[in-house]
Amino acid sequence: MLRKSLLAAAIMSLVLLANLAAPAARAGSSVNLNAIARSVTQIAGVRENQIVLLTSDPTNYPFLEALAIQVRAAGAFPLIQVGSDDLNKRMFNEVPARYDSQSPLLSLALFRMIDTQISVDYGGEQDYDFFARADQNRLAAQSKAFAPALQVFYRLNRRFVDVGNGIFPNRTNARLFRVRQSSLASTFWNAMNSDYSKVQSAAAALRATIARGRTMRVTHPNGTDISFGVRSVQVIVSAGSIPGNCRGVACSAFLPAGDVVFIPVQGTATGKVVFDNTFWGKDLLKRFTATFASGKLTGMSSSSDLTKFKAAYAAGGNGRDAFTFVDLGVNNFVKNIPHSLMLATFAGGSTSLGFGGDLGLGGSNASPFAFSATQPGCTVTVDGRAIITDGKIVAGT
Repeated sequence: MLRKSLLAAAIMSLVLLANLAAPAARAGSSVNLNAIARSVTQIAGVRENQIVLLTSDPTNYPFLEALAIQVRAAGAFPLIQVGSDDLNKRMFNEVPARYDSQSPLLSLALFRMIDTQISVDYGGEQDYDFFARADQNRLAAQSKAFAPALQVFYRLNRRFVDVGNGIFPNRTNARLFRVRQSSLASTFWNAMNSDYSKVQSAAAALRATIARGRTMRVTHPNGTDISFGVRSVQVIVSAGSIPGNCRGVACSAFLPAGDVVFIPVQGTATGKVVFDNTFWGKDLLKRFTATFASGKLTGMSSSSDLTKFKAAYAAGGNGRDAFTFVDLGVNNFVKNIPHSLMLATFAGGSTSLGFGGDLGLGGSNASPFAFSATQPGCTVTVDGRAIITDGKIVAGT
């Protein structure tokens, strides 16, 4: 689950288009975009007379059209917004910094008008490193200015569906993960067709165990050993459906699905986490290590250069050091591509941990800095009882 999916989809520069000539999406000849669009709108719970915002970039316009048809076929009304990586960069570089703190009037108006947003991750080339290189104080100001719109979205229980969940098969991700784009596309579209009834069963088993627990511990042979409180935490499940009576952030789904997410009890995290491989922008961070005491970050290190990372952290302000993110993957139909750097949060048995702002999870930490990473092969226990052993789900088995 991408911690800032909704924020990124809404804050990006968007252009309203009634008609657009665009390259066809390279989904592959075996991919039925209409069938997938039908499934996505069903997961979103699109109903008659609703307004549904559809967002992506020009390369995915055929998919947006398929979604629009399915939305309209349900008696709802589609509104398409298209942006691009180049436009986002120009909006940052060419718009004066004095507007960074401007109230997000368009997003506020849109979020009050729509019922649902379906965001398809960009299919074109992306410069992941641009915002890692950019002025971090400006980015922090933009994030802070956008926070009220995010809160309106959740307060009004708007539904949000992200299609991509960190592994959308564009060329940029393929290069980042060190895999062929065709292999990534096959993995992604197969994952989109997972048997979500079984994913939901696995998620329910983990959720029930967490609900009864007091303390979770995560360990790994690489040196990870951290414990934190889980008593009475709000567990968010993204398993291929959105409950009809959902509230706030629980009205979100991330596809391919299979994430069990929660904010741990604040002030309780103590120990060390080590990520063998993770990314900041396009930079590979090897053996990124973070230590925590009483829920706060006390130190970080990596065998890679952390200059850009530390610049973003320095601009994060209050709350940047709080341990705020746990994501357990429960989709056993998905495996990370062997010998690659693909690390899907939702893959069965994956463990993701992080710190910083948590507004996107329904929390109150408004820091513009948020970081999380995924480590396969962890063992996770709740009050001493294993729910994941060496990267394999054992809860409910």
